[in-house]
Amino acid sequence: MELPTSQTDWTDIYKNPVQITKDNCSYVDLYRIEETVAPKGYSGNDNIMYLAVTKKKNSDGTKYVIDTVDLLSSYGDKLNKTIGDTLIVDSNNGKKYIIHKNWKFAIAYDETAIYITYTNPPINGKYNIK
Repeated sequence: MELPTSQTDWTDIYKNPVQITKDNCSYVDLYRIEETVAPKGYSGNDNIMYLAVTKKKNSDGTKYVIDTVDLLSSYGDKLNKTIGDTLIVDSNNGKKYIIHKNWKFAIAYDETAIYITYTNPPINGKYNIK
């Protein structure tokens, strides 16, 4: 499956967003995310991202929302603590952030959405293409 990419805006990769219901609220959703095609003019990022997402009822009990998003290693271990400047876990203004500098991606989430950014370095150099 080829996913759309965008250099300047968020792209929703689901035609129908994931629905959280009473029947699946207790499940942990696991996602494997990888970049298959880099934006034009940028090098690709071959780091695969694994996420575990838990859900809960919101504070007034009227709807189901995202509770936690954990970054996982390829072995399934949670990487949810700040490790120097390599892995940063933080929150600000109701959003929570997970930034992995070595793997070159960032995750931001709140109760309603998860946003993913892959950092792609621009391709440098001069080419004599004919």
